[in-house]
Amino acid sequence: MDRWHGEHYVPPVSIIDEAELKAILDELARVVAQKSEPPSLPAAPPPQPVEAAAAAEQPPATPGPEKETPSQVLPDRFELPLPEPSKAPAPAPRPTQAPPAAETPSPRPALPEGGAPKDAHQEQLRPIAVVATPAAAADIADLMRSLQEIGRKIAQPIYLRATCVQTVDAETIPATVGIKVQEADVVAVIAMLKGLPDDKRAALLSVLGGKMFHLHLVEPEDIRNRAALIDIMSDLLVIDPQAHSGTFRWEGAQFDDANGRRR
Repeated sequence: MDRWHGEHYVPPVSIIDEAELKAILDELARVVAQKSEPPSLPAAPPPQPVEAAAAAEQPPATPGPEKETPSQVLPDRFELPLPEPSKAPAPAPRPTQAPPAAETPSPRPALPEGGAPKDAHQEQLRPIAVVATPAAAADIADLMRSLQEIGRKIAQPIYLRATCVQTVDAETIPATVGIKVQEADVVAVIAMLKGLPDDKRAALLSVLGGKMFHLHLVEPEDIRNRAALIDIMSDLLVIDPQAHSGTFRWEGAQFDDANGRRR
């Protein structure tokens, strides 16, 4: 029969007897006991005799190596028979050709010094500067040789000393050449500008011509013009190498120019 307690519903209470309750509790206890027990292990095998166990643990015997017969023994190394020497004559050695000699470049013509004696006075020496292009290297050497020959034939010989040699080309800076010539303290400049462009030639001459030394511009064809060479040496003869004041004079030496005139 349903009951109401105020506005709330109260379900009916069923009554369980003691036997039923005891059965429920026993079942719960059995389930709890099964879950708490450790898992059961498999049963151990029955014991075996000692000899049988030892035989079971020993690995099976492997057959030993067969003994090698003498025919199966191999030598440590094989020795091959050496070939017999050939009795044929050895071929004659081929003649070896000597390597071609390296061509040595021809040395640049050295400027002759004039052969001044050791006891030459300082007044007989003329320090000069030589300015030339690479194309005029051989010509300037011939020119200096001719001038030195004339200088030795003068009554009071004079000797040229090229104390400053400058090689010029199209890339040369004229001002640099002028500075080096001026620092050399020379009394004259002999220039041969063969093959130099006209603009570079004019710039170089303007730098060299305005200094305190004498400038002689020589062309290659002047080497065979004895009169032109005598004019150069006449100018160098009267130059005082100490003061550049012209105190030295021509002392009677005479030369024949190209026209046969006595000078």
